Amino acid sequence: MFSRRTLQKLTLVLFLFLPIFLLAGCSLDRKESETRWFVVAVDQSLEQDGLITKLIPTFEKENNVKVKLLPVDTSEAIRYAKAGGVDVLLVSGGDELLKFAGEAPPVKPFSGIPDPTPTAAPQPTPTPTALPFEMPFAERKQVLWSQLVMIAPANDPAGIALQPNVAKGLQRIADLNALYFVAGREPGLISQVENLWKLMGKYDIPSRGKGYKVEDVGMTELLRIAENAHGYAIIPLNVYLNNRQEGKSKIIFDKDYALYLGYEATIRNYISIPGQNINLSRKFVDFLQSDSTQNIITDYTNDNGQTHPYRPYWFPVYIPR
Repeated sequence: MFSRRTLQKLTLVLFLFLPIFLLAGCSLDRKESETRWFVVAVDQSLEQDGLITKLIPTFEKENNVKVKLLPVDTSEAIRYAKAGGVDVLLVSGGDELLKFAGEAPPVKPFSGIPDPTPTAAPQPTPTPTALPFEMPFAERKQVLWSQLVMIAPANDPAGIALQPNVAKGLQRIADLNALYFVAGREPGLISQVENLWKLMGKYDIPSRGKGYKVEDVGMTELLRIAENAHGYAIIPLNVYLNNRQEGKSKIIFDKDYALYLGYEATIRNYISIPGQNINLSRKFVDFLQSDSTQNIITDYTNDNGQTHPYRPYWFPVYIPR
């Protein structure tokens, strides 16, 4: 039998440590049930248009996770990724991603005939071989295509719309030294349009005319600059529809198999970050490539319900080589 003094000491110990044990038990319970945070650095045009926010709730519900979006231009998204704290990078990275995420995913060869229905979608691609330690990101996978358009001043003073295709339109812009603007913070868009310039033999900036201007801005700001300066530009259709100034510009080339911008999902390289759990990141990429998500992407329309600015990742885009 304990003495009164011993009982007092035991009571004091329990009084001091019982709350800690209870809190620890609560913490263990929360780890099993609490919602986790998952960070995606995304091109701001996808967030602004509403596509990515339409897709996210299903993934959150299926995985008990809360997705935090960082909507920025591509260059800023890449900077966030390099600094850490980003689980998935969802951008049109182009050649810029080569420097820290390895080779681009393979693109379906161009046939000129789109797949007839979304049911023709291939299964998610196999997990690539791990990249070396110095690569902070890895496993680049194509998830969608965004339709591009060439825009012109409302009166198209250079008559670019009279050309038979967008490549010939660029040739005409160079020949006339017409104002043409480029979004310097969008390396993916630059890489895609570079292919068209090179197709016409315009390998360097001087060969593209005196009106060729590279601006240190993203896509939305580029549209505003081009419209105010009465110049030409190539930008995503969704950016144009969401940000155009009435009466200041018009679309002169669209629905061209060469006018598409690829968006990739890239995840952290677990080799360079030992112990990093990337299973959820892989689940997110597989979710984006799944048939159900690709159907949503294909059917997605802007507010008027008539324009479909996106195509599934297996769509046969023409990329000049």
